[in-house]
Amino acid sequence: MRLLPLSLLSGCLLLAERPDGSRDGSSDNWPFDDDTGEAPFVGEGAVVAVGVGYGDACAVYENGGLRCSDGARPPEGRFVAMDGGLDGYCGIEADGALICTTDDDTPASAEQVDVGGLTGCAVIPGGDLACWGSNYEGVADPPLSSGWVKVSLSSSNGCALHDRGTVECWGQDTFDVLEVPDLRFLDVATADDKTGCGVTDDQHIACWGWEYADITPPRTGTYTAIVAGGYHYCALDTDGAVTCWGDDDDQQASPPDDTFEGLNAESNGTCGVTTEATVVCWGDVETDGL
Repeated sequence: MRLLPLSLLSGCLLLAERPDGSRDGSSDNWPFDDDTGEAPFVGEGAVVAVGVGYGDACAVYENGGLRCSDGARPPEGRFVAMDGGLDGYCGIEADGALICTTDDDTPASAEQVDVGGLTGCAVIPGGDLACWGSNYEGVADPPLSSGWVKVSLSSSNGCALHDRGTVECWGQDTFDVLEVPDLRFLDVATADDKTGCGVTDDQHIACWGWEYADITPPRTGTYTAIVAGGYHYCALDTDGAVTCWGDDDDQQASPPDDTFEGLNAESNGTCGVTTEATVVCWGDVETDGL
């Protein structure tokens, strides 16, 4: 699972705070704020990003507002990027502020964020990694070095892409997920505690980890980005088409024929922002409200 930021909105957008000044926007009855009974800032215009949670999703629109699946628990604010997990969502505002549904020692700002089952990690300004939540198998103890540009989590390990193109993984190594090939990468994702996959600098897919896992990547094609759900991967090719592999019990690895600008995945669902600036989801994702 990972967040693929799309186009960033220009200008300074203001955070819609609660009456008590809190920046926690959790709500059990989206789209109505549970303190005021009023609707939070609602997305209008083209879709610029999408985050997928556990069975739900939130789309970010060009005005910075959100439209979310029924039952989703998004934060409040005006965002340029979004990612979901088991306990809710984290969003990044235009000024880099990181706003999450829960306030578990999250960093104040981020350049990219990935929210997993019980753990979240972010690339913070300066290229360091900051993680919070459960530290099962050391997943919340990322490398202490700088220069990272993307992080991706499973429940018991994480992988991060360095600006040099190298990938480093940490956490559980029962299935050799930490044994990353000596290659240069453009993108990386980790899904199921047993495998990791990335887009290499020659735009092919390379995977590693448990050799008997049902994760067979495409052998042909050229790709620009990759995302991971619970037990599946999806990659965006250079023509905007999507190829998925892995578990397909809920059709999360059976993408539509649309062309896309970006992807996001979590658990048994995948969503993408199309080249028509709309959101399309497949697998176990509630789309009412998007």
